[in-house]
Order: sequence, then C-alpha cells, then structure tokens
Amino acid sequence: SNAINENKLLLLRNEVIYLFLQIAQGKMEILTQIKSSRLQELPGFKLKDVLTFESMYASAGSLEKTYYHHFLCFTMRQWLHEKCGMYTHPDRTEDGEGFAGLWRKSEDEKKAQFNIITDLIFDSFSSERATVVFQMTDATQQHNFRPGDTAILYRRIDEEPCALHQQIIKGRVDQIRAGEVVFSLNNKQLDGSYFDCEASWLIEHDIFEKNHWVASESLLGVLDPNNGERFKLLMGLRDPERDVSSNTATLMKDENLNDNQRQVIHKALAAKDYFLVQGPPGTGKTSTLLPQLVSGLLAQSDGSILIVAFTNRAVEEIASRLEQRGIDFMRLGGRGSKADQDLRQYCADGRIDQAREYIQKRKVFLATVTTMCNRVEALKQLKGDLDTLIVDEASQLTEPQLLSLVMDRKKFILIGDQNQLPPVVAIHEGFCQVVDAELNAAGVFDLRSALFERLFRQCRNRGWHHSIDMLTTHFRMHEEIASLINPWYGNQLQSGGAHQQGEVIHEPDGITDDSEDRWHEILQTSRVIYLPSKREQVSKYHQQEARRVVSLLRFLRKSYGVKFNADKVGVVTPWRTQIGLIRNLIGNDEQLQQLNIDTVERFQGSENDIIIVSMAVYHPAQVQLLTSAGKYPFVNEDGELEEIDVDRKLLVTLSRARKQVVVLGDEGALVSSEHYCRLLANKCVDKQLSKTLQPE
Repeated sequence: SNAINENKLLLLRNEVIYLFLQIAQGKMEILTQIKSSRLQELPGFKLKDVLTFESMYASAGSLEKTYYHHFLCFTMRQWLHEKCGMYTHPDRTEDGEGFAGLWRKSEDEKKAQFNIITDLIFDSFSSERATVVFQMTDATQQHNFRPGDTAILYRRIDEEPCALHQQIIKGRVDQIRAGEVVFSLNNKQLDGSYFDCEASWLIEHDIFEKNHWVASESLLGVLDPNNGERFKLLMGLRDPERDVSSNTATLMKDENLNDNQRQVIHKALAAKDYFLVQGPPGTGKTSTLLPQLVSGLLAQSDGSILIVAFTNRAVEEIASRLEQRGIDFMRLGGRGSKADQDLRQYCADGRIDQAREYIQKRKVFLATVTTMCNRVEALKQLKGDLDTLIVDEASQLTEPQLLSLVMDRKKFILIGDQNQLPPVVAIHEGFCQVVDAELNAAGVFDLRSALFERLFRQCRNRGWHHSIDMLTTHFRMHEEIASLINPWYGNQLQSGGAHQQGEVIHEPDGITDDSEDRWHEILQTSRVIYLPSKREQVSKYHQQEARRVVSLLRFLRKSYGVKFNADKVGVVTPWRTQIGLIRNLIGNDEQLQQLNIDTVERFQGSENDIIIVSMAVYHPAQVQLLTSAGKYPFVNEDGELEEIDVDRKLLVTLSRARKQVVVLGDEGALVSSEHYCRLLANKCVDKQLSKTLQPE
C-alpha cells in the first residue's frame, strides 16, 4: 500500500540522515561499510561509483585518509548548519533553526529577525525574463533581503502562512526598489496566470545546497591514486618546480607595466606547478595582472585556460577586462551571455556539430567556481587540453571548493589576498580546529582557511619564493587612506599616481542651507572622518545613523551636481537590516537607490570616491562579532619572519575609498577593538559640530 511505501521511504530517509550525522561527528568508520557486496540492487552506473570509492578508500594512505576525513566532516557540518542550525557554538545544547526555520518559526518570529517580506501583491509578469513584479503593501517594513539573494516565494492561504502546505517557487530576488520587488524564477515554465490571483505572497530566504555536494565530491580526488603526486605537492611534500629556461620577457608586451608587475608576471609564467599572487587593494590584480597572465599563457602554450572566481560579480568584471584586451573567451553559466545565447540557438536549430565546434575553438573558459566544477568533466570530453587554471578571489575559497580543479590541472595560478575577506564559514571556529600531527605539519590548522593562505604561508616558511610574490603598487586610495592599511602589509605599499597625493578634499558646487553647510565643514576636516553616534540599544540597525547617511547622500548629490553618479559614493554597513532601513528612508528617489549600499562582503572588488560606513552597533560584543581577525606573515628588515594582526573586514571597508572615508558609530562600542581604536585616534569630528547636523 501507499502507507507502507511511504514508511519505507521515511525509514530510508532517516538512515541517510543518520549517516550524515555520523560523518559530521567524525565517526568515519561508517565509510568502511560502503561496499559493493552490500549494494547489489543499485543500478549499474551507481554500483560502478561504489566500486570506485571502495577501491580508492581501501588503498589510500594515512595522510590522504586523514585529510579526507577532516574536510568531509567539515563540509557535512556546514551543510547541517545551513539546514537546521547545528554547530553554532560548542556550548549550545540546542540547535538553531537554519533553513528549517521556514516551517518551525511563526511569521512574527521571522519578522523580528527581518527574514521575511510579507503581503506582496502581484503586479506584472515577464515571460521573456521569467520574472515577477510584486508591489509591497507596506513599503516601510524592515527586512534583510538584497538583490541577488536566493529565495523562495509562496502565497498566503491561511492567516498564519505555512510554506509546507503549498507549492514553493524557487528563484532569486533580482531587484528591491521602494515598494516593489522583482523576483526571478528558476522554473521558466510558469506563466503569469499562476500569480494573477487575489492572494498575497511572501518571500523567504533559501539555501544553495549544491555547493556542499560539489565540495564533498571534490574531496574524492584526494583518495584517487592517480593524484598521488599532486597531493604531495599540495601538502608540501615536494617543492613546486619552475622552468628556469623559460624566456617570459617576450610574452609581456604591455609597456605600461611597472617593474613590480613585470616581476610577478615573469615568475608566474615561469612556474611549472603553481604560483600565488597576493594582490592588496587597488593593485590591479583583476584589471591588469589577470589579463596579462592570460595573454602570456596563450602565447606560451597551445593548451586551454580555465578562469574561475567565487562570485558572479567577479566573473563579470573579469569578462569585461578580457573583452577590453580583445581576448576571446567563453563564459559558462552566465544567464544571457553571448555564449549561452549562441549555444541555445545552435541546439534549438539541431546544429549540434556547430555547437561542438563553437566550444572546441575556444581557448579560454570563464565561470564561477561552482559552475566550473559542475561542467569541467563535460568540457573535458570536448577539450582534452584544459592544462592551466587561474583563480581570482582565491583567498575567499576553502580547500574543498577548489580541490577538484587544482588536482586535475598541470599548472594553477591563485590570485588573492589573505589580508582581505576569508571564506564565508558560518559554523563556530571550535568545530574547525585541527589537532593532528600529519595535517599540522602540512600547515592545516583551521579547516576554514583558504588553500591560497595555507600554500602562501607554506612557501614563505620554506623559502619557495619562486612560487609566490606580491603586487606592491596601488592605484586607488589617496595616500592618507592608504596609510591606515599599509601597516597591515608591513608598509610595503606604494602609490602609483599623482592623483593619490592631492590636497583638496571636497569642493562643493553649491550650498543652500545650514544643514548642508555643516556637512561641507565636516567633510573639509580630513580624508578619514569619524562621526560619533548616540547609543541606540537595538540590534542590527541604527535610526540616527540611517538618517545621517541619507542626509549626507543628498548633500553630496547637490554638491556634485550633474557629475553625481553611483561611482561617487557607496555605503557600507555590517547589517542587512540597516541596508533596508537606509533604502526605506531614501524612498522613491531612484538616483540614490542606484547607489551601492551593502555589506562589506558584497563590496569586495568595488570602489567609490567616498565611502560612508554605518556601524550600527551599541555593545563591544557586536564589534567583536564583526571583527575578522587574521595574521599576515611578513619578513622584516632583519630578515626575520613576524606576524601582523589584521582586521580583514575593516581593511576591506577602508580600502574601497579613493578619496574619503566617513565612519559613523558608537564610540563606546568601537574603542573595544584595538583596530578601531587606532582608526578613531585624531579622526573624531568636534562633537559640538556633529550635534548641529540635521536630522538628529
């Protein structure tokens, strides 16, 4: 009967979850039970996978198994945290909600955490773009959604909505404007008639589970005996090699490169196994270095090149830079990209041979890391020469996220900066520490760390300087701003242009009222300004700061006149809720809504003339929560290796500004951090002048 079959499925589901929980707890003996003799009922293609795993696991060495166990456990913990809130804190006896909060929490609880947008009314549907436009009945409701967020959509049937009682529509939030939300559908088969009804709609956050399964699968490469030499290389059991006979000078044709850039490109092209480039903010690692490397590699070899980055935004920036240099490439996974449109048309017309030829002619392939991991095996069927990998934003990727790509390439180049944002890992650090002699010897102490950071430290500690280098000339920040972050790089950074040394701070075109006069006076005081905020003991938003931010934005627009645009100013705040509050206060002002107002995680890779920072904190514990501590290994003038303490989020925040930084925050909370304490020293605007600002 159906009831019996349902119970069997539930039992099987529970057994599978039990296995995942065992792995997350580090009980790896469960893996020895994966035997083909016990799974003969599986389809042939699945049984083959079991046989492969059984053989590889049985023959793997001690280090390979230890590495596999630790990172598989880490990946399962991340997945369980997203699903049901586990591994939030070692001392926590109960789990959080995670995605399970979708059905476990009431609407009021979700509103209190700003995790829901309610009472949306259908407005219009675009079949061409598969997007739905909704109007918000309450445009002032606070929420923490941003454009690009993965989300689910469902209609309200009962007074207390429950997502389990109806169809859930998956997609992403494309735009959030004043009183309006644009939702992009994953299911392109739906049409407008489904949404055109009297019901109101709700949007909640979704999770993207595929990243965890891609990472888990990539770990299998460690067990593969064919990757034995590659694994030794990654674990520091053999030196990375270089081609000393390589004449790379003829491959660098851009006369505008400085000596430091030439040195880095020369070493990267001469490397045989791998090369790591540390690119501090504004040093041109994406705009200049990466295209130069691609040009040099194409001239050096007939092999194809894979280029990946962590985010779609970074991939789009790389695509723009490659186009500017006239480098032909194919974008994988880009919605609406030229390659996507061309291949869809070939397939729709039945011209499969032309589609195959279209791919085979390309030498450069560009995608996000997740997309490339999903498609590289299929690509290998058409292109057998995928020899070289270039990874931008490599310092934001954990080892499992990159493992399958670096294992299968002859050479890889990682571009990143361990002083900037680390990989996003939500589970508590106590669940990520490694106490194992073999892994510690290879530099694996924290499972959250990026492969880039571990290899860079390994090369520096062992004197493999031919495999690492750092770009030292920055072209973005004024020297006064750069002086705040330069100590975190051992004071090695140098400005590359005269525009970074100018004295004029801000020249407004026209001032009309006393409030704006105050902003003009404040902005003239320094390149780096701190405005103290009054204490508001609420979590994750600050009313006064939001009003001041909007007031300053309006002043800057009037000041710049016709020159005002989204490049002039950006707003950084740690909290999604504060973003929503600021945008609500901006209202229907389309020009200000176009500005970049976001968290620092979304700002990495961006820059503006002026950066406004709204901290929205009132307690030292919040500041501690926002601190992203790191250590930068630096060889001092005496040739000794020392480590510099870094606040990576603060570094990224400050370095987004070309000309000026304005920080708003509660002084009593901020000075609990030694990094903020140094920032605020001598940067505080006269408090009486600050109090004259309107609105207060």
